[in-house]
Amino acid sequence: MMAVVVLAFSSCKKNVNQEQAGIRFSGSTEAFVVEDGENRAYVGVNGGDSWFEKDDQIMVWNVNSEEPQKTNYGIYWTLNAGTDVPWKYSSGTVINHTGKEDRILAFYPAEIVNNARLWDGDNEVMFEIVDHQTYRKIGNSVVLPKLTLGMAADENITELVDDVHFHFKNIMGVLRLDMKSASGKTVTSIVYEDKVFNVTGRVHLKIDKVDTEVLTNLLNNYDPTNATYMASLADYIAESGYYVDDAHVAMKGKTITLDCGDGVTLNANTPQTFLITLRPLAAWGGFDITVNFSDGTHAQFGTTANNVIKPNRMRQIPVNNVDLYLQ
Repeated sequence: MMAVVVLAFSSCKKNVNQEQAGIRFSGSTEAFVVEDGENRAYVGVNGGDSWFEKDDQIMVWNVNSEEPQKTNYGIYWTLNAGTDVPWKYSSGTVINHTGKEDRILAFYPAEIVNNARLWDGDNEVMFEIVDHQTYRKIGNSVVLPKLTLGMAADENITELVDDVHFHFKNIMGVLRLDMKSASGKTVTSIVYEDKVFNVTGRVHLKIDKVDTEVLTNLLNNYDPTNATYMASLADYIAESGYYVDDAHVAMKGKTITLDCGDGVTLNANTPQTFLITLRPLAAWGGFDITVNFSDGTHAQFGTTANNVIKPNRMRQIPVNNVDLYLQ
């Protein structure tokens, strides 16, 4: 769960009086890759992948590695929706950065970041992944549950803080269930349970030690049978100060529930899509799915096969008739 460096919970209230103050930033996103067997395709904005919505929040740190007390952060709001948008300062310990420290890091979404140990814990930041997500649509498109997609950007080139443009990378992955029902069942919730890894909890990391390129490489090449690889992974974990514990809103565990509200009705011909955001390495050893219906029945299915979730990858699982799995 060290991969989820962009996730945690704290409330970031918008301060209208401060909205016009401070420097401006901007950022762009990347498109998800859908994996379905040997086929891969990039998902556009209308397909439910990564983009900014209006008034989304981004956390920006100006990090001093040697003297954490000089590290500052600002919370910024997106001015409009899109994949490449400007931001405006809202709140935080800095209004105008006086100059770049060692690194400038940006994380989305800011609402789930907890900076309580930023100065006392040597640039330690807490990120909380909760065990509940909410199904939603924008227009006719099913999109990722709010505040679950983690994106990170790292600016090491410029010496100037003003007008930095961040290129965000998706750190999380997605399980996509495309389901049909011969009897027209209505889905009220879907429960994902991992067979190996914890997928929720409060993640601790020292943000000045985070290297997204090294981390992505480690995740994409995960091999617990390779001693050299495991030694490299252990070194990275130790260096980054990574560990996971429980919090009052994020208990460490293997289960995530997707709440479908009043329900999503399935049919026999056209699949309905459900998206669950997951940490990288989830489903590496398989998973179990429980689909709860409005009539009080439920269906269960799962696998022990490796369907590993990777950063910026959407793992597609078709279920042609969920009625076959009724319990």
